[in-house]
Amino acid sequence: MNPKLKAIVSWISSVGAAVALADLDGDGLANDVCLVDPRTDDVIVSPVPGTGDRYPAFTLRPDPSIYDPSTMAPMGCLMADLNEDGLLDVVVYYWGRTPVAFLRREGADLSLSPASFLSQELVPGGERWYTNAGLVADMDGDGHADLVFGNYFPDGSVVLGGDGPLEMPASMSRAGNGGSKTILLWKSASTGEMPRVDYQRARQVETILGTGWTLAMAACDIDHDLVPELYIANDFGPDLLLHNESTPGQLAFRQLRGQRGWTTPKSKVIGHDSFKGMGVDCGDLNGDGIPDLMVSNITDSYALEESNLVYVSTGDTRTMSAGIAPYREIGESLGLARSGWSWDVRFGDFDNDGFSEVVQANGFARGSVDRWPELQELAMGNDLMLRDPAHWPRFAAGDDLSGARHGSKRESVICAVAAARTPGNAFVKYPNREEVLFVGTKARVQVGELLGRAAIVRAGYDHNSAGRRAPPCRARLSETQLVEKREAHPTAHGHEVGFIKHSEVEPERAAGATGVF
Repeated sequence: MNPKLKAIVSWISSVGAAVALADLDGDGLANDVCLVDPRTDDVIVSPVPGTGDRYPAFTLRPDPSIYDPSTMAPMGCLMADLNEDGLLDVVVYYWGRTPVAFLRREGADLSLSPASFLSQELVPGGERWYTNAGLVADMDGDGHADLVFGNYFPDGSVVLGGDGPLEMPASMSRAGNGGSKTILLWKSASTGEMPRVDYQRARQVETILGTGWTLAMAACDIDHDLVPELYIANDFGPDLLLHNESTPGQLAFRQLRGQRGWTTPKSKVIGHDSFKGMGVDCGDLNGDGIPDLMVSNITDSYALEESNLVYVSTGDTRTMSAGIAPYREIGESLGLARSGWSWDVRFGDFDNDGFSEVVQANGFARGSVDRWPELQELAMGNDLMLRDPAHWPRFAAGDDLSGARHGSKRESVICAVAAARTPGNAFVKYPNREEVLFVGTKARVQVGELLGRAAIVRAGYDHNSAGRRAPPCRARLSETQLVEKREAHPTAHGHEVGFIKHSEVEPERAAGATGVF
């Protein structure tokens, strides 16, 4: 590691844990995993635990001629059929070099092993990228899968290995001195024993993609024109939502910004936030057929309490032609605003009830010495100090940043979101509090929790729900369980609420639930 980063070694070394699921062995199930382990800097492919020993776990390593483990480290992986032969390939992106494709070889023996893959540089030339985000999508609508990468540190920096040029973010909230964003457009491919795929770098759009400190990206078709919009989640600065106006072979984007009302915090408006942009995903939360967005941020009490951002569509995508994002932020009312130091976030119907859940990774460096006070002091200082890592507080072995708060009893938070027109009895369990908040029958939200290691929150939202009813809460309360104290509360949208003891709540297992995550 660059000696300039010695004092924050725990911070740097903790970045890079990643996982992707897909059907690599062709059994029809997404039960194969690509794991990036920052402890060993290995990319490991294996069956998902509990799905059978279908093949031995193995590591994917590029040809030694293009990979130096002393200056490079894997950060994440993607799985897609790059050369269109019906077999899934793997893309690995790195710190210290450009991404590498591992293309599946065709042959009589299709069993998965290192010999099943042929490594290929996607961007030759020896550039030093520090990529923290990647995705696969047809960005220009030509029917082929393109690749999008978001870099974190400025291109050409020396982060791993010896000494060399290096700078940290120029601001805690407006940093634009990070790495490049690159879109690779699919051009041609070959199959067989020596497969190959070729891309063209779309340099003409790199200016609008910006140079933020990117941690995550999502692509989803908001206006139903068959090309996906692109959301870029940036650390230390505003995120970007780009309207895709591309045609086959020719990329074009327009930046979209939200509209701010006099009661709307600036950071809850798309394109104006100053939060940390740790993760992002798309899903239809309000049932109107338009993808909604959830963005992870750092929301740790007595540390940095920003807000996870949940952008729900207004239903009017015509505003996009004028550069206006058709979204409003409602994370607080859905109970999704805070979950600790959050990283990636994903939507999915995990319990097969027809409604989307949200799974979110959280927590950071675990230790015994809380370093949040020093980090807060740096954040309140002059931005000119931030570029030099010598001014950053010590983050080494034994130091803690939002790690001790995430113990074995609460490893993750899973929030289930459903469309609901008919309100009903509900409650909210707050982490680290003994009472639960009971919401009266006139409230617009339905919330429940499956007790155990993971908190599960179910929230209902009645906008454009087409009359759908929310599924049953995972736990029920009756009016007789209320204590005497009643008061108005924001979660109840101004309706009357009361408190009961957590010990009085008996969970009701949802249909199809198999256990606690």
